[in-house]
Amino acid sequence: MLFPKSRIIYRQSDPVYPFTNSKCFEKYEERIIKNCDLSLFVNKLRLKYSIKNINNTKLNYKILGNGININNLKNELAKPKEYGQLKKIALYIGAIGIDWPLLFYVARKLQDINFFVVSPIRVNKKIYEQINDCRNVCFINGVKPDKVFKFIKYCDIGIIPYNLPDVVREMYGMHAKIYQFMYAKKPIVTYKIWLEKNLFGIFESHSELEFLNNIKKAFRLKRVNYNFNFNEITWENRTRKMLDYINKLAPSVH
Repeated sequence: MLFPKSRIIYRQSDPVYPFTNSKCFEKYEERIIKNCDLSLFVNKLRLKYSIKNINNTKLNYKILGNGININNLKNELAKPKEYGQLKKIALYIGAIGIDWPLLFYVARKLQDINFFVVSPIRVNKKIYEQINDCRNVCFINGVKPDKVFKFIKYCDIGIIPYNLPDVVREMYGMHAKIYQFMYAKKPIVTYKIWLEKNLFGIFESHSELEFLNNIKKAFRLKRVNYNFNFNEITWENRTRKMLDYINKLAPSVH
């Protein structure tokens, strides 16, 4: 070996199998987790799923959740030109596919609300046609990372209508996009994902009708001062923790 004293750290963002549907990848991931010096997981749900088939009493793991760049969020940001003079804006922004039938359902029922989807996800011809048929649905095919927060800052509520397999929904937990909406004091409406924490201002929905009604409730709420310590999830804090884990693993130098 070129570096026989080197340590291996595996930082899992998402469990391989539920997102790829590949048993082969799942086996490789299990092998990495079983043999590396330290595995880092985003939350307890993903940890539990990922080690369920691994029989190794010496397994070394830690929880290191997602973080956000709060310094960027503090900057003065101009309103997105795409919003124009529109009022009552519900925003989804992210790179995970959404439940389009659900979105069209609520958009047609709540025509006084403008639904924005900002995402680099691929949209087929049929979906494009339906977007064009819904005057209160706007699709923006992704924006640069430094533009993300201005869309969040000037919307009224955040929506998370993910289209995910059930096994993924069950382990999704709190993640960066939800933290960004929270930091901007926006009410949030989710659909069929479990967040680990019950926070006033986040409306969890488990049916189309509940999602629709929760959107109405979120607009009545307007702004939320979340009971949450954002210093815990800054990139600086996450970096310190990561370096601390690395230093504890580092071999002694003689």
